[in-house]
Amino acid sequence: MKPLPEEIQNSQKELKETEVGRISAMKQLKNEEFITIKDDQMCQVVNIIKSRFPRAAHVYNMAKMVCTFSTIKAYSLNGDISEKSIFVLVDLRQDYNQDINISVPWDFKVSENVKQAFINTAIIDWNAKYMFSAVDRLISPMILEISTIHKGNSTINNPNYYYFMDNEDAAKLNIKFPPEVEVKPLTVDADGGLELLLKGWKYTRPGTAEFLQDVIENGLTSGVFVNGDPVCGVIENRSGLLGMLFTAKDHRNKGYAQICTQYLMKQLGNNGFVVASAVECRNIPSSAFHLKAGMIEAHLCDYIMFDNLGFEAK
Repeated sequence: MKPLPEEIQNSQKELKETEVGRISAMKQLKNEEFITIKDDQMCQVVNIIKSRFPRAAHVYNMAKMVCTFSTIKAYSLNGDISEKSIFVLVDLRQDYNQDINISVPWDFKVSENVKQAFINTAIIDWNAKYMFSAVDRLISPMILEISTIHKGNSTINNPNYYYFMDNEDAAKLNIKFPPEVEVKPLTVDADGGLELLLKGWKYTRPGTAEFLQDVIENGLTSGVFVNGDPVCGVIENRSGLLGMLFTAKDHRNKGYAQICTQYLMKQLGNNGFVVASAVECRNIPSSAFHLKAGMIEAHLCDYIMFDNLGFEAK
């Protein structure tokens, strides 16, 4: 057999050396992992996340709800609780399964150690349905790369604008509404607003009813009622973001959505929560609505989603 041409031999040698170098570098990486945050550490975690406002401010709300909702679990990389910590909070939703939320420092830069920690972690099941909510652009490109390139998942990336208002400003909101309406929290009663949101929210899927019932019974919500009937509603999701805003068709263009939203914003402020919301970048009317409600446009973020049912045979 004739020997390979010299240039091919040299190319093969370079490839082999590159692969040996890559393997050697991987072996030198620190074995980093996410550790459950203890209950007595949560106050410190909340204060650290607060210092990062307005970035990923909803994670602050979520951290404050850990004791309210048993579905929320909180983790930090290597168990570190400091200004440099990476916090991951996961809510196991009844409809969207893993709702994953991340807070990173202002000066965060992706490293191979951090990437490998996310790739190898046991706190995220990359083979099951998941949604990374309003992920900061400091880390969302890495999450998208892991989901698609490293895990081979057919992944949706939905760019959003992030909106924010601190709790003090929210608590000071002066809300005026016409005499024909009553504004109050939603309930799970037949005329309490649950069915209105279930039928109106365009992303409703199996399990959303159970999720919404839990939020209404244990979280903060707002509803506008006319003659005792719910005509508009909005909730604070367990991820700490505003969500599921809907107004009945016959009651639109009356300002009810803004009244409903600001009532919830004021509730959040009075209870020590901040206002955080995300809007699809192309949804100009919704962006204008958020600004009119008094929020500021803080930064860009992404919703990164994988639904493992997409290629299952029927």
